[in-house]
Amino acid sequence: MTDAEIGVLAGLGWNFVRLGFHWHLYEVAPGQFNSTYFALVEDLVRRLGEGGMYVLMDMHQDNWSPLYCGGHGIPAFYGMPLDGRDFWRGGAQAYPWPLATPTYDSNALCVESPTNSSGRYCAVSDCSNVSATPLGWASTYATAAVGSAAQRLYDNAGGAQDAFAEFWVRTVQQLASLPFVVGYGVVNEPWLGNIWEDPTLLLPGQSDKRNLQPLYKRIASAVRAVDAATPVWFEPATGGNILDALPAGFTERPDANSVLGYHIYCPSLQSDLPHPGSRNDTKLWEQFELCVAMNGAQFDVRDADADRLQVPGVLTEFGSVNQLPQTEALLQWTADEMDRRLRGWAYWLLHPSTDPAHPNWEAPILGRPFPHSVPGKIDRFNWNETLRTLSLDFQARAWTSEAQTKLRGAAAAVDVAAIFAPTSKFGGSPQWSWTPLDALSNPVHNATTGMLTLELSPDVETGTNVTIALSAHA
Repeated sequence: MTDAEIGVLAGLGWNFVRLGFHWHLYEVAPGQFNSTYFALVEDLVRRLGEGGMYVLMDMHQDNWSPLYCGGHGIPAFYGMPLDGRDFWRGGAQAYPWPLATPTYDSNALCVESPTNSSGRYCAVSDCSNVSATPLGWASTYATAAVGSAAQRLYDNAGGAQDAFAEFWVRTVQQLASLPFVVGYGVVNEPWLGNIWEDPTLLLPGQSDKRNLQPLYKRIASAVRAVDAATPVWFEPATGGNILDALPAGFTERPDANSVLGYHIYCPSLQSDLPHPGSRNDTKLWEQFELCVAMNGAQFDVRDADADRLQVPGVLTEFGSVNQLPQTEALLQWTADEMDRRLRGWAYWLLHPSTDPAHPNWEAPILGRPFPHSVPGKIDRFNWNETLRTLSLDFQARAWTSEAQTKLRGAAAAVDVAAIFAPTSKFGGSPQWSWTPLDALSNPVHNATTGMLTLELSPDVETGTNVTIALSAHA
């Protein structure tokens, strides 16, 4: 990502990036780490921070490992199935059984069995018969090999979990000093585990409780040995969007400083899944209405999970759509819902466009006004795209005695509300008002950055209810 592309994100008012990086690109052989790769990762993290972004480090996996079609994340030498002849190349359950018959070529990526030199696990040469199945690329998770491979990590077979903990320790040691790193995302969309060997893992919450909770606690413990402060982010098991309508199975959080991330999609409008049947305009609007109902219920479930586990909750993925009137409406609705629920979010997926003639189509929808910081606790926030109005209610936090002593001294001593209010949304600088009248002062709007700052009065008492209203000029 270039500095210009980071500038595009800042221009949208965004201040949070979930940055995917891969274990398999860092650890290239057992115990051997690619310092060049991680130097590039660290450089990008620094530049994002300098560009105004807080960064969540996301160990991103899809389809588990390069051994499997479209796979990345887990190194092949830790991403093989639990050792057994049936999974070897040519075995009865070799990947991609039961979806298709494997085909190989002479250049196939292979790793040897750790217990028998005559056995090898190999990537197939033709993935078309896998991606053509009803779930598309995600069908790989239904294979016996990938389920067994996931269980290898959860069971620490062959020391796979030990190695994963070491990977995270090394990562954290490199990044812990950077103040804009706000979390370590243990693993993206972890699969349920060995569902062919243990079908009960398909039951709601079972994988979360039996496989993921011990893994997350283990990684959190490893992280805390080198970083006591940065949150550990964790996710429920992935198993199809329908499972997001059911409570997570966790009975406890990884540790006291954890964040629940979750992904909510609308499968019938996603661009990366097959869509059989009619796609006419009426049908698409019906799908939109269905998605609103379904996603709203799913948000309720994850809110309840976060409350039960006493952790913050953040929507760390949504979207994955092409531009249509229905998907524009869905993104607008989702962003409005997150404001109403006071939840942060990260959109999947945006490649920032630096070409003014071809901006990102999502930019006018997701580059929306919102408070970057508030000197207190937000009670309610709303941006109305139609009326171009913003309202924010918060309970003020009184100045510290040190800040009251410094008063208008160092900038750090002044408690401010900072709101992203771009001129593109208000037709120029916004009109503003607030109550109580003596709660805030010195409003300054930077038309270039879109940031509006208002200083909290040093006489405001903790718990004072403050309301800020912004609107477009008539």
